[in-house]
Amino acid sequence: MTPPLPSRNLEQEFERLQSMLELLRKKMTKGAVIDLAGLDHEIAALCQKLSTLPDDQQRLFKTQMTSLLSDVTQVSEEMKVELGRLAQEIGSTSQRKKAVNAYSSASLQGKKR
Repeated sequence: MTPPLPSRNLEQEFERLQSMLELLRKKMTKGAVIDLAGLDHEIAALCQKLSTLPDDQQRLFKTQMTSLLSDVTQVSEEMKVELGRLAQEIGSTSQRKKAVNAYSSASLQGKKR
């Protein structure tokens, strides 16, 4: 059996990474915790593999690389939005906790009198 062509392996790698990014986006929209550990290394490895190809073969992957970059950028932007939302929620929770503590403290002082 002959080994698969490097370009076919790269196509499969692009498809796998794009599917992974799509799954991450879906999880984020549902509020799930996502794990990006290793994604940067996988993309770097893909870029390294691409760099070993002759120029004419590298050009064949320009569209897929542009699409992958767009997907990564989209996930990054969505994470920034989610981080902002969480920061607001945490701040709001902290303010509520301070208010509850203040009212509780005032209530206890009123009972001492």
